[in-house]
Amino acid sequence: MHKFTRRLLTEWRRLDLPFADKKILIAVSGGADSCALALALSDLIKRKKFKHDFVIAHFNHGLRSNESDGDEDFTRELSADLGFKFVAGRAKEGEIDRESNTEQSARRARYAFFNGVAKKENCFGVITAHTVNDQAETFLLNLIRGSGIDGLTGMKNVRPLVEEYDNSHKNDFEVGREDLRLLIRPLLNWATRDDTERFVESCAVPYRQDEMNFDPKYTRIRIRTELIPKLVEFNPKIVQTLARTSDLLRNASEETNRTEFEIQMGEQLRLDELKKLPLPDLHKILRIWLKAQRGGLRRIGFAHIGSIEKLIHTRKSGRIVELPRGERVMKHAGFLLFRKSPVEK
Repeated sequence: MHKFTRRLLTEWRRLDLPFADKKILIAVSGGADSCALALALSDLIKRKKFKHDFVIAHFNHGLRSNESDGDEDFTRELSADLGFKFVAGRAKEGEIDRESNTEQSARRARYAFFNGVAKKENCFGVITAHTVNDQAETFLLNLIRGSGIDGLTGMKNVRPLVEEYDNSHKNDFEVGREDLRLLIRPLLNWATRDDTERFVESCAVPYRQDEMNFDPKYTRIRIRTELIPKLVEFNPKIVQTLARTSDLLRNASEETNRTEFEIQMGEQLRLDELKKLPLPDLHKILRIWLKAQRGGLRRIGFAHIGSIEKLIHTRKSGRIVELPRGERVMKHAGFLLFRKSPVEK
């Protein structure tokens, strides 16, 4: 197994993602990063490490005429070679502003497409190939713009997909539980752009180059091609350093929020408070709570947390989720309760 694939598998475990029985969308542009991700996931399927049904999705922004069509054709062929289903989308006329805010409108259109496909295909989530470089660039971009702490914390490894393309849904999860798909970035903490390029080349697979990635009219591109190379003169590991700083800020911010919530935590949790939480935060709180009640999270997996999440949003009381060691989680009179095995003293 190639080192790149092995590290992806390790990160998958660290993120506590499921290993089987899910349909998952892979966002592939045709560039080195997304090609590396698709190739590594295909390898893990062949090695029977994963038992998922992967679907490759490609969005044609139509910003580069024949080159954009070439990206779509290339990605379709790659999908066929890997044995993955392929779904393509194309920007509507006027959907992307070519004069100003091009990146923002393109991103919004792209993620709206991903969400639509994921919903139609009943996918668990959407995987993108954001790397350490992307995290570092985002940190600098937000710093230059004068962003607050939320912006400097950068991108998350796992977050609700719906937030990525429409902030009007942010923290509003009563719009429909079927929309609670995840956006997953499994390369974000460890893979650099050099890593993805070397891996794709080792697989003897070509990849597409987007000329817009070298257009200095975009601030992010100037950060990538001008600012970061200058910072490398001061710190050769500046990309990793910036990404790590963003991660530290995010952990500090989440720890603060967690502490505020823990003041209200005890042997039971209020259901009305839990229902207001974004899905990733809800899962974190449930793990913190179970760890405190059980003395650890041994043998507690993604399926258990998912079952408790469904329990929270069912209308009936008295429902139970069975846990290892004969333990149970149940809902009663507006609270989520934990019960140890009857044989335990």
